[in-house]
Amino acid sequence: MRARALVIVMAMMVSGIGAARAETEEEDTAERYSCGKPKGRFEVNLKDEVALRDLVAWAMGFSCKRFVYASSLAQRSAKLTMITPGTLDAGEAWAVFEVGLEAMGLAAVPKGSVLEIVESAQAKDAALKIRKSFPDGGGGLVRVLVKPKHIGVEELRAAIEVVKSRNGVVTALPQLRALLITDDGRHVAAMKTLVQDLDRELAGAGLWVIPVEHRSAPALIEVLAPLLS
Repeated sequence: MRARALVIVMAMMVSGIGAARAETEEEDTAERYSCGKPKGRFEVNLKDEVALRDLVAWAMGFSCKRFVYASSLAQRSAKLTMITPGTLDAGEAWAVFEVGLEAMGLAAVPKGSVLEIVESAQAKDAALKIRKSFPDGGGGLVRVLVKPKHIGVEELRAAIEVVKSRNGVVTALPQLRALLITDDGRHVAAMKTLVQDLDRELAGAGLWVIPVEHRSAPALIEVLAPLLS
């Protein structure tokens, strides 16, 4: 009888330990995936090696955004070491999140109200909203339509190819006199100054009509063409 009572007590203890462990795991999971936008600045407290799951859970915690990514992607992606002293506001923290994704070779692609995490090389194939103005920055993927007025499309494309990221794509549309640029926000924002410097009217350029009185226009063109070339 005493042995049976001892077995029952031990079973109750094991059951209690298991229940407590399960409750602790549920609390950890609930805390990991809890969402609440901070009103002020906050510290970043992440472990030494940050996996994709940890990075996304952290970003979700302060942004309340929805994320989707393939489980195989989490297994392939590298881990990060994040050293972020001091405090950050939500905007600064989101910039850190985007840099972290970039370091992993990943990108966040908007799909309605959800952000899908994909490999950077595949992000350019996503159905992105087409902008007509340059962004101020950011690491998210953007697509911009540029219509140069004073420079050729191919000339501008060649210049932008130099400053785009490795996974960026610059597509020339000569018949439409336009360029379609797909790249991360930081690289596209940096292109704005380049486009403004190159696509401007040359000083002194213009169109004049000069009446010819004593010589035919074709004959005068033959004389002036070598001087203007």
